[in-house]
Amino acid sequence: MNKFPVRICSNGQWSGGLPECVPVCGKKGITKDYTLIVGGFNTTSLEYPWQAALYVKGTKVLICGGTLLSQRTILTAAHCVTNDKGQLEPKENYVVAVGKSYRSYDDSRDPAAQFSSIEEIYVPRQYKGYIQRYFGDIAIIVANATFVLSPNVQPVCIVWEKKFHQSLENSTKVNQSYTSGWGFTSEDENPSDVLKSLKVPLINKAECEHRLSEEDLEYLTDDKLCAGFLDSGMSVCKGDSGGGLVTKQGGRYYITAVVSIAPQISSSVGGCDSQKYGFYTRFSYYIEDFIIDLEAKFGGNYRSQQRVACTDGHCLPISISTTPTRRSCVLPDHPTFGNWSISGTSPTHFIPGMLVPSGTVLKIQCNPNYILRGNNTLFCNNEFWSSSVGECLGTYSLQPKILIFKFINV
Repeated sequence: MNKFPVRICSNGQWSGGLPECVPVCGKKGITKDYTLIVGGFNTTSLEYPWQAALYVKGTKVLICGGTLLSQRTILTAAHCVTNDKGQLEPKENYVVAVGKSYRSYDDSRDPAAQFSSIEEIYVPRQYKGYIQRYFGDIAIIVANATFVLSPNVQPVCIVWEKKFHQSLENSTKVNQSYTSGWGFTSEDENPSDVLKSLKVPLINKAECEHRLSEEDLEYLTDDKLCAGFLDSGMSVCKGDSGGGLVTKQGGRYYITAVVSIAPQISSSVGGCDSQKYGFYTRFSYYIEDFIIDLEAKFGGNYRSQQRVACTDGHCLPISISTTPTRRSCVLPDHPTFGNWSISGTSPTHFIPGMLVPSGTVLKIQCNPNYILRGNNTLFCNNEFWSSSVGECLGTYSLQPKILIFKFINV
């Protein structure tokens, strides 16, 4: 992917940095479908190069999975990095790894693995753990190291537009979503030594509510979605928490949710009930108020934004472009009965939801027979536009009327 494909000269300086080619996002090295984590098939880091692993530093025990968003940021579940009350554990307790196929921390079969200590961990302010039924079960880990991208280490794809990821949640394509991890391979046995994957359908909320017990329904909070099978023996299980649920669109994989919780089976100690749906924290629920700010601040050198087109609530990615840089602005929606363009560039390069660097100039233009109410030029300055997009108001051609007055004597 070409980083900074377009540069703008403003006040004697070019925007962005030097042109640079970096690996694309969300692309499997081997295209082969696998079925389940409980009793499933082995996979490799080439097939899920965005897969991350979270270890306890002292014991080197793997406790959770994660998803690489950029060269320094990893998405995981909040309960992986907090105590029972939802309070953050010390960041010094953890080590994060990418490029791994095997569970063991220092497995010699993982020559491409990369490790890092943690600079910072962030969870949503509303997360309180079990007390709030795991509402807000999502977290961002910032690595101290900048991971080197390779065929084994690539970020998942993100579109910085909420409605795109919402459209993934409502996908009608069965079995186009996947999750991966090193969790238990059966309900009450040991975790997997090799990375495994689960190919699951997304379940609409009405169906999920109909199938769940009253006790389980308490955990289906507004920020959760259902995925999986009933009475099939296929499920995410203990140890898969924090891993990403990704959805395939246009040959690439986009982050959709984070593995949060799954019902336990009463007869197993720490086991999972593979006969029920799993609950996942929706990426779209936190993209605007939590994730995008952290990505803009810590996203590192790699940027992973896609262009999308949305019609009737269904969005599809078009191509790869560039994303959040610090002090960048989100391109707004086009005005009704009008459009905007970026000064000095082709209008086909940019669409609403993309991020552009500080200094970008936006030109607003209305369709014929419409006039603009508001500013026709917007400037991006330190994450904010100089004003909001105005309205294009219709004008109506009025035929001149001749008034004839007749005077009469009174």
